[in-house]
Amino acid sequence: MRKWEARVRADARVPQANRMPEPILRDHIPGFIDLLADALELATGQGEIDDERFRRVGESGPSHGHALDRYVESYSLESALREWLHFRRVVIECLLEQGAQSRELMPIHAAIDAAVGRVAADMREAYTESRTKAAAEQERNVSMLETLITTLPMGVAFVERDLRYARVNDAFAAINGISVAEVEGRTIADVLPELAPTITALIEDVFATGKAHLNLVLSGPTKATRGNVGHWMNSYYPVRDRNGIIFMVGCVVVDVTERENQANQLRDTVRFRDRFMAILGHDLRSPLTTILMSAAILERSSIDDIVSVARRIDRSGRRMSKMIDDLLDLTRAQMAGGIPIHPRPMALDQMAKQVLDELQTSRPKRLAVLESHGNCRGVWDPDRLAQVVSNLVSNAFDYSPDDSEVRVTVDGDGPRVRLKVANAGAPIPVDLAATLFDPFRRAAAGQNPRGLGLGLFIVKRIVEGHCGSVTVRSDERETCFDVDLPRICEVHEADDDDAPSDPAPAVASQRH
Repeated sequence: MRKWEARVRADARVPQANRMPEPILRDHIPGFIDLLADALELATGQGEIDDERFRRVGESGPSHGHALDRYVESYSLESALREWLHFRRVVIECLLEQGAQSRELMPIHAAIDAAVGRVAADMREAYTESRTKAAAEQERNVSMLETLITTLPMGVAFVERDLRYARVNDAFAAINGISVAEVEGRTIADVLPELAPTITALIEDVFATGKAHLNLVLSGPTKATRGNVGHWMNSYYPVRDRNGIIFMVGCVVVDVTERENQANQLRDTVRFRDRFMAILGHDLRSPLTTILMSAAILERSSIDDIVSVARRIDRSGRRMSKMIDDLLDLTRAQMAGGIPIHPRPMALDQMAKQVLDELQTSRPKRLAVLESHGNCRGVWDPDRLAQVVSNLVSNAFDYSPDDSEVRVTVDGDGPRVRLKVANAGAPIPVDLAATLFDPFRRAAAGQNPRGLGLGLFIVKRIVEGHCGSVTVRSDERETCFDVDLPRICEVHEADDDDAPSDPAPAVASQRH
């Protein structure tokens, strides 16, 4: 046994032997030797050698057990058979040293041949069964993985080294607004031209470093967003083969557009609140100070001073009333019902003339010229459209030279009625035009407009409440606001409790 063990351990083609302790290496060999010795003793006693008996010894339990143990120890078939090769040589050498004849060795060869055949058959069967189970398990795992990838509500993609999509699921294709067939086999630049530079850099870094990039939010347009900006949380992982070499990068994409929009809305709300409180405290302080100072003057003034002071109090009170009305309209506009509209038949040109007369009284140094033609009648809310005219004309006064005139045109020649308010002055900066109708838009540097910066915001909401639109055109020659109104619009009328009651003439409005 020791001679056999030494030869097996010295054989470089049986590397598994050197990892095994002696008892496990020997395992069933002593039992096989005992069976072989018993068969030889029986043959000697009977005076004849039965080859079939020795073949049965070779196919007996020890050789079967040896085959299974070697399979468990991850032996190759060659390594297992070389152990039997060394066993045969050692046994034959020992028998020859004891004077055995060649004829006497034949049953030994028959037994070992049968053992080798049994080991080879058992190990082949074990490996075949193992491969069959492994293939079935692999097929099961692939099926599970395919089902998981296909049904996941998040986008999954695999990108090859040439930056082409090798595999994507339906969710990934839907995020990009195209089909799976239109994604697979195409490059990132083909599928996502706007986002490709960022995504490509991240994937190339994963290939180069083997480090994953997790939970990165990317924003931009895709075909699915139809030109709007979407937001997605992306993670990129290295995919390695059994040798540890990265051959693909896996991508997981989660659409977080709604979450990001909600977060942006919350941030806007906080900023809105802060600006609201700051502007409210600043702009209401000035007229309130005037009222308090005027009241103090009244306490110690003569009768002749009372009329002048009373007028200042009236103007300051109206300014505060206008700010409060604007704040109420802002609150209504931000609620589901919007600014309440109470339409009834009216003439837009006549109402515009009344508003201009009131504004000329409050600002006698400014001139507004009204021109109207055609049928200017329709079904609108006269109080609300009075706010529109007042805010636009006041806005024009604030942003035009004092010696220039403001031109107001009411055009009723077509199926719709248009109101235009034009003034000279510096054009609106291009970078401010996009937010012109947002709330709390303040004047440009160097201007000192009145009010809270809600005028154009309220104009837009009132016009939209009449199913109309308002646009602005501004250049070096003039700035012109154009209101387009249908003659009749089906609008939801608010409860009487929401209707404004005798609002003071609207004054200052802001424009950038």
